[in-house]
Amino acid sequence: MTYLAHVNRCISQAIAARPCFVSFGQNVGAGSHLSGLTRNLPSGGGHRVLNMPNCENAQVGFGFGLMLQGVDCAFFCKQLDFLLLACDQIVNTWNMVRLRRPSASFTIVCIVVDSGFEGPQSRLNALADFSSLADIAVFSVSNGPDAEAIIDAHMVAPGFRIIAVSQRLFSSGISPAKADFSTVGTGTEASMLRHETGDHATIAAFNFAYPQAAAIHRQIQEKGLTASLFSIAGLPVADWLPMLADAKRTGRLILIDDSRSRNRAADGLCAAIAEAGIACRIARLYRTIDEQDIRPHADRFSIDFEELCRTIDLSPAQNPGM
Repeated sequence: MTYLAHVNRCISQAIAARPCFVSFGQNVGAGSHLSGLTRNLPSGGGHRVLNMPNCENAQVGFGFGLMLQGVDCAFFCKQLDFLLLACDQIVNTWNMVRLRRPSASFTIVCIVVDSGFEGPQSRLNALADFSSLADIAVFSVSNGPDAEAIIDAHMVAPGFRIIAVSQRLFSSGISPAKADFSTVGTGTEASMLRHETGDHATIAAFNFAYPQAAAIHRQIQEKGLTASLFSIAGLPVADWLPMLADAKRTGRLILIDDSRSRNRAADGLCAAIAEAGIACRIARLYRTIDEQDIRPHADRFSIDFEELCRTIDLSPAQNPGM
């Protein structure tokens, strides 16, 4: 199954579990259905699918209004860029609505255009910046198990959040959750997810960098070593303790963040490591940010594995830890 088909199925199942739900956005029930993201959403009975015009600020306000009336709903936005047109509602309206502690759910599901060929529109791959606007919960879906955990915990939960999917990953295949896969965030936040446990390094994938993180994990295994693998799927992170404990144990931390922002969530983990006084070798694998990002191009995030190993002194002869 492809990433896109799996996300669509998870969303449809979450909505169908509610007796009443309103799905809305531009062409959510017509045309390409946002490239298939919203195809066959539950409709009829207490479920509605509404095709609406290009009016993002009004649509976000509509969603908050439904939530205040006790109606669970979701706005499916075809590009993260378009939410810039709704920043007033996302920040100022939400800051008023959150004080009322709403019992219903409002979720914005948006597509991050991160394939590169769209030029300027691909430049806004910065979900952490939306989180920082007004302490908004945001979630990036980068693989199959994360999709299940995030959508199950948050798609129809009371309150407001943004769930983002990656256009670049739409046609990629996904794998089911392994037996040892677990969410390690506080309660049911599903903000931090553990995919593997190992002894020689700790890998943390941010934004949509899980495929690169999984590739590094496989290469470490080929060296006869083991590594822990986490995806940091939600922001803000309430508690870094599981990551801190694992990095302290392995003595090596690999941070992979493919966002195009100066406000990288991975830097928050670095700060937490320093504040805790944990001594470990750290490799930061970030995208460069330059004028090339604004021009159409193949958006590739290449990693030199051998250079990475030299940075954190990782070789088959190494013992776990420092």
